[in-house]
Amino acid sequence: MNYFKLSDFIYKVQLFIVIMFFSGGFGRIKAQCIPASADVCEEAKVLCSRDEMNGYTCRNINYSNPTGCSPLCPSGGAPHNTSWWAFVTDGGNVCVTMLFANCTLNGTGVQFGIWGDCDCSQSIFCDPSCNGAGTKTACGVLEPCKTYYLFVDGCTGDVCDFYLTTSGGSPPTLPPLGPLTGPLNLCKGACNVKYSITLIGGTGCEPAWQWTLDGTELDQYTKDITLDFPDEGDFVLCATAIIGNPQSGSICDQEGPKCITIMVRQEVDRKADPRIVCIENGPILWHGQIINISGEYTQHFTNDNCCEYDSIVEFTVIDPTVPANVIFNTCITPGDGSKNEALIFDCLTNPLTLTIFDKWGGILYKNDNYTGEWDGHNTKGKEMPDGVYIYILKSNTGELIKKGTVTIKRK
Repeated sequence: MNYFKLSDFIYKVQLFIVIMFFSGGFGRIKAQCIPASADVCEEAKVLCSRDEMNGYTCRNINYSNPTGCSPLCPSGGAPHNTSWWAFVTDGGNVCVTMLFANCTLNGTGVQFGIWGDCDCSQSIFCDPSCNGAGTKTACGVLEPCKTYYLFVDGCTGDVCDFYLTTSGGSPPTLPPLGPLTGPLNLCKGACNVKYSITLIGGTGCEPAWQWTLDGTELDQYTKDITLDFPDEGDFVLCATAIIGNPQSGSICDQEGPKCITIMVRQEVDRKADPRIVCIENGPILWHGQIINISGEYTQHFTNDNCCEYDSIVEFTVIDPTVPANVIFNTCITPGDGSKNEALIFDCLTNPLTLTIFDKWGGILYKNDNYTGEWDGHNTKGKEMPDGVYIYILKSNTGELIKKGTVTIKRK
């Protein structure tokens, strides 16, 4: 049989089915609903090809099930007894025509539409009109491999037989998987970590994706996902491209899985520079811990990436009433941006008298209200040469607190 004779034969068969459908020659056709409808969009079974859609006959459900969008269509309508199916094509211009008749409840007919998702955000076609038995045709430019969701809802709960015909849209084919990308080495507690996978060939195919972590299915179905890793260990992340609806287990074709191993480890402890503190007005708080004696203190932190680590600091606690324990930097490095740019004495809160001498006893710098600002300049503000100088630190009553040498060392 040549192509033209075959096409003519198919047309005659379809015409016969339509005539029988509208005449009631098939009687109640609910038993022919293969695959059956689903009560919610996410559980819709998939018609995997144009052949499966062409000539599909069924009857919408006869019980209350208002699971359609609200409103049912962008232009209006309300859900009553919504039935859901899904379908896939290789994309392009596709039309789906529904012929409905034998409406047994009130004769007002059905509402009919196609969505590109189950979140009511991608309406392809939606007709909420209620004008009795007849036909409705949905047309749109569809993406290859993408799953679309078709609903039928009775006007004020009507129940009708329907028959589908299609034009355009062959069965989709999955290209090979590309690389699965994302970090392989992470810290314990890492959050909002992004992983992505692509298809090779740039065909525009937009399948659903099934992700698993150590064999457990994840509730994410796009090519890009985000994960949290609260625990330490090695984890196997896999992605499978699916034509169909992985949420309902209705699979037409699949490619993969492609997997990677992600190693999650505890961050190493971070040891900060030692700190000198003075207890003048009572204990000091460090991230909730009371610092009142010298020793090593540990605090648990979480950074902006949710990574967990311990910070360890050695604290030296000084009593300011004991001048002999005054700590200071014996070498200053002016202009290097460090904490040693100036001569600073710890635990001395009252203004003191600082005098700087050269090795022959000449006074180069004197400040009777010293609070830690000498950075290697003499009293006139002139920069002093690098070298070793003598200092004397006294209280405002003339009591000697400390004396010794200090070195100026510039880069």
